[in-house]
Amino acid sequence: METLVQLVEEVGARFDRRPALMIRPSFRTRTVRYRDLRATVPRVARVLVDEGLAPGDRAIVWSVNRPEWGLAFFGLLHAGGVAVPLDVRHPVEFG
Repeated sequence: METLVQLVEEVGARFDRRPALMIRPSFRTRTVRYRDLRATVPRVARVLVDEGLAPGDRAIVWSVNRPEWGLAFFGLLHAGGVAVPLDVRHPVEFG
């Protein structure tokens, strides 16, 4: 395994039903299992490519800490893009 894209594929197969990403927004815990991560990342990548993302393109990942952040990050990598993570709390002057 040499890339994060390969890592998602490998751990998705290896850890299948184990929790990969979790959030408890209120009273319920929402879990994304490794197999879900493995299945969802290529679909996210397809949406990004369909919207015009080309290999090497940079895209900002700007969100609060939640499972969708990870899905977006790995989807960008899977599509060949370059993720540019920004802290959602950064001041406007930063951009």
